[in-house]
Order: sequence, then structure tokens, then C-alpha cells
Amino acid sequence: MPRPLALALLLLLAVACRRAELADGVSDSVFVATMTELRQVQANATLDSAGRAAARDAALRRHRVNAAQLERAAAALADDPERASNVWTEIERRLSAPPEGEGR
Repeated sequence: MPRPLALALLLLLAVACRRAELADGVSDSVFVATMTELRQVQANATLDSAGRAAARDAALRRHRVNAAQLERAAAALADDPERASNVWTEIERRLSAPPEGEGR
């Protein structure tokens, strides 16, 4: 492969990878998984406020993000309504799907 073509391909890949991130290393898939889990924690009526706080912290650690990263990712989504719609549709789909292992 000629050198200029290889460089152009590398640049294209770098731009594509950056597009996949909403902010600070938070990809769409990480955002979806984290927000889905956080919404499940919030909806869990068996948890008291301390239990919810612990569950939220555990979810953030599990997905290797923090609240500030999620806020920046949400702000990035606000600037891209079509992408935001796709992301929130996937979150809602996951929330309405039966838990894994059920319904098979």
C-alpha cells in the first residue's frame, strides 16, 4: 500500500474511533450499559437511599466511568439529536427486555 494511502487510512480510522466516543472515553455502548443499570438501580424499590448510593457507585465502577464523564457524554448527545435518540431508544429497549435467562 502506498504510504500516502496508508496515512489517509490511519487518519480515517482515528476519526471513526473518535466518533464512537461521546466524551472522555465513554462510547455509546458504555453510556447505554451504564445508564440502563443506573435506571434499574433507581427503580429498585427494595433499596433505601444508602443502598441506592452504593449500587450507583458500584455500577459506575463496573463500567469504569464517573458521574462527570456521564454528564459530558450526555452533553455531547444533546448536540447530536439523532444519535441521542438512538442511544435512548436502546436504553429503553434494554429496560423493557426480560432479564437475561428469562423468556427463553
